[in-house]
Amino acid sequence: MLDEILQVITETKSIDDTILVSKDESAFDIGKKFNCIEIIDDTESGVNNAVSLANEFLVKHGYDCSVVLPQDIPLIFPHDLDNLIGFYQDKKNAIIVPSRHFDGTNALVRMPLPHMKTRYDEGSYKFQFEPIKTAQMNYSLALIHRIMVDIDNLIDVNYMIKLNIKPAFCDKIRGVFSSN
Repeated sequence: MLDEILQVITETKSIDDTILVSKDESAFDIGKKFNCIEIIDDTESGVNNAVSLANEFLVKHGYDCSVVLPQDIPLIFPHDLDNLIGFYQDKKNAIIVPSRHFDGTNALVRMPLPHMKTRYDEGSYKFQFEPIKTAQMNYSLALIHRIMVDIDNLIDVNYMIKLNIKPAFCDKIRGVFSSN
């Protein structure tokens, strides 16, 4: 899935750089194919820490907008991300794409504020509102179906295969499960 999402990000016209935060060398090997900026997360203590590390980099290097994406949303296309980023208005705006069950955050577009903490845990979708409110930002919800489909369990895998939005990718996944 990481390879799939990095390919999409690379093809997205409105994204200049991709930052990959991990401790896993195999993830960085994949990221090298896409010229990702690598940030080593020595503690690998979770998504919140990874986003915080990326945020520090973004603020230090003067980026004015960031898009936080997990690796488990393989059905997205470059135009989905271009459309999402196209909604971004200004520094006082954030855009949230929830998971299809509205219990997670599958995309978060915002200015990388050094004091804005994200919260990716169980039910992260509802947790994003507190730091947005604290940062006195406006927010919008974007309900982009392909971004909302994430893969957390076998039910999600079966749902993705049934949708068959990306037939070649779905065939790869079928192959993985048929060989097990």
